Amino acid sequence: MVHDIREEGRRLPQLNRRLWDHFGPVENQKDMEALEQYMADDAIRREFYQRLGMFGRCLHIVLSSEKAVQVIAEEELNRMKEDWKRFSELRRSVRIRYQETVDMREFDAKIQGILDDHVSAEPVETIIEPVNINEEGAVSKVLEEAGISDASKADRIASTTRRCITERMDENPEFHRKFSELLEEAINDYHARRISEKDYLN
Repeated sequence: MVHDIREEGRRLPQLNRRLWDHFGPVENQKDMEALEQYMADDAIRREFYQRLGMFGRCLHIVLSSEKAVQVIAEEELNRMKEDWKRFSELRRSVRIRYQETVDMREFDAKIQGILDDHVSAEPVETIIEPVNINEEGAVSKVLEEAGISDASKADRIASTTRRCITERMDENPEFHRKFSELLEEAINDYHARRISEKDYLN
């Protein structure tokens, strides 16, 4: 497919602004923990992934052209690359936090390769396996992880527990329904700031 590089250069800042606008309700948009917490809702995450995908594809088209700096200022292009890096890291973090299945087809190898060539990447991180709450010691292992907030740990455990309850609802509907209500109450209390991170984790 042939792309009009000037048109893509015009679209890129708009898509970048649209990506940032997604986090309008977040008071401090430099606070990664606040951004992750804001995306607790599935619909908010899906919209973020869609906007990031559009921005990434447009950035790829611009960066793959020899005329990139002719259609967008180098300083602005560098800022776009930093935003791509920042939001890609955020996407990886929330997928781990909310225990999502990662779709590796979202960016094909060609697009990802060009973006990687132009954006200095962080060292490769090991993908964290989904938490199996039925496995002895699995929850304790999450609690012992370093460098992760208590709220992030609690969200990972809560997301896995929620999925497990859904999968096992037919086995004991009354028990799992009550358990589900207690879990949702704890999640809502934390997001409404009625309980602390530590209480949420416990």
